[in-house]
Amino acid sequence: MAIVVIDHAPGFTAEQWEALQQQLRESTNPPRGIVAQLAGPFEGGWRVISVWESQEAYETFRRERLAPVIQQMGIVDQLQISPLHSVMFVPQQH
Repeated sequence: MAIVVIDHAPGFTAEQWEALQQQLRESTNPPRGIVAQLAGPFEGGWRVISVWESQEAYETFRRERLAPVIQQMGIVDQLQISPLHSVMFVPQQH
């Protein structure tokens, strides 16, 4: 079952996000099972919303790739994981 992960990182900045992305190399080596990812600021920190094919796919990514990097960077995040009933992508009209 697909899930949504909402990750809040208080005190996190756009610059730290870019550094994290460089280390994870997600744009050139996307994690297995990721469907979509949105990231941006909220008052006091950074929010990442991601959709995954399954909780197992997310947990594998977090354990094998994300956790070592965020521990090294000293990032403390707060997760909310919820199942999704459906996922829809709307094609852009030109």
